[in-house]
Amino acid sequence: MSFNNSELLSLPAKEKIELAEELWSGVEEEIVTTQEEKAFAEERLKLHEAAPGKGMTLEVFRKYFAKYTQSHSHFPL
Repeated sequence: MSFNNSELLSLPAKEKIELAEELWSGVEEEIVTTQEEKAFAEERLKLHEAAPGKGMTLEVFRKYFAKYTQSHSHFPL
């Protein structure tokens, strides 16, 4: 498959969103989620709903993850 990356990146935001939605709908049906993964996600959601302020912000998580990946060189990026 061939596409022009710079052309795609230069699209207006609305067109990028439309393209992303189209691409996602094309793979959404192919994603297989196990019962174990669904149960884990549901449990995490319940924990968040019970104490929404207790988790990390995205910014804090990114910093944590960046430090973790630096100290664990076997972790694939």
